[in-house]
Amino acid sequence: MTQRRLVLLAALLASAWTSAAWAQAPALSDPARWNKTFTDPNANFNRHPNAFLVETVKPLKPGRALDVGMGQGRNSLWLAQQGWDVTGVDISEEGIRLAQEQAAKIGVKLHAVLKSADEFDYGRNRWDLVIGIFVHQIFSRNAARIVEGLKPRGLVVVEGFHGDASQAGKLGYQSNDLLRVFNHLRITHYQELTAPADWSGGRPQPIVRFVARKE
Repeated sequence: MTQRRLVLLAALLASAWTSAAWAQAPALSDPARWNKTFTDPNANFNRHPNAFLVETVKPLKPGRALDVGMGQGRNSLWLAQQGWDVTGVDISEEGIRLAQEQAAKIGVKLHAVLKSADEFDYGRNRWDLVIGIFVHQIFSRNAARIVEGLKPRGLVVVEGFHGDASQAGKLGYQSNDLLRVFNHLRITHYQELTAPADWSGGRPQPIVRFVARKE
């Protein structure tokens, strides 16, 4: 077999593995399966803060932040270390436990709420920052309540799979989904690109990045 065919075969296998992995990924509404994911040391996700989030938020003055789908706290904890007053909401009891343990270990304060994003009370004019990192429809279907919960000048920061291109299917954003559901905000950044993804072992995948501000 030629070297080119070997390269093509490897690419096809990687693509098939990614699709299969996401087909078998923990159901977004299944706490037990997320508990298993977050306590599995071999689970294939990035345990460091999301790079796009860090780049976007680092220049900002800290305020009140909400992390929708906090998981085991990788992004919430980073925000808290930067001086943000952070609330993280998630359905995974184990994820919240791990986040709270790490918060105590590194000496930061974290408000952790065991509740689904659909049940959470976003309030009104409450948040300076709301983030949704690889939570997909969980975030977009709550867009109206997220916007209501944002303070004036509050920011929304999103990164996730691009469902049209990545074959992530229902787990990914379709083209312009975020532009549509957050159309009452001022869009400051929208990008569809291929880049290392937090939930693909760092392999490049089609993703969407989005930032918008409430006027």
